[in-house]
Amino acid sequence: MISKKILFAGDLNEYGRTLQRYRTLEDSGFVLEGISTVPIPWRPTIDSNLIEKITWKFKIPIDTTGANKKIRKAVENKKFDIVWIEKGITIRPKTLNFIKKNQPQAKLISVSEDDMYGRHNRSLYYDWGLKYYDIVFTTKTYNLEELKLLGGKRTELFLDAYDENIHHPMALSEEEKKRFKCDVSCIGAFEEDRAMRVLDLAERGIKIVVWGNGWGSWVG
Repeated sequence: MISKKILFAGDLNEYGRTLQRYRTLEDSGFVLEGISTVPIPWRPTIDSNLIEKITWKFKIPIDTTGANKKIRKAVENKKFDIVWIEKGITIRPKTLNFIKKNQPQAKLISVSEDDMYGRHNRSLYYDWGLKYYDIVFTTKTYNLEELKLLGGKRTELFLDAYDENIHHPMALSEEEKKRFKCDVSCIGAFEEDRAMRVLDLAERGIKIVVWGNGWGSWVG
């Protein structure tokens, strides 16, 4: 049996589930070519954060890894059965159109666990590019119809999952137990609504440990 070939673009840093999905596809027998849409390793700097915040405010985020150019080059040189884009807020509509014109046989899919109808998660590139995807996958049932309003032709639900190679019970030392002991663990990037909910719990005397990007100004 000939293995399906997938061009996979997304945040391929070790911290996220995107890389876990990439590795699971490889383990399942697919042949993958990966393009990271986020620098590896990701390291925030004052200058890049300022520029990125400004461009993000106008919903035109910077393609910091040259992913659009890399995708077009890959599509020119190789044939793929699937082009898999994770979130894709920096992927230009013209890149998606280039894929459709040059490889009409390939299924172009969008995958995200985030609420992509929420304006804080979207970019103009994402909005303008939705019409090019053959399938838009989401973990949010309410997004199934909402994303069609933005131009998605077909939406499908996929469920949250875990990676058995990473998510499993671990034996902790006494020192680790003291370090990680808490009433609630919150894992996720900073969002104002999320932060206010965490703060409300903390003010009620609940010990919370927060893991994720963007919480620096909240560290006491």
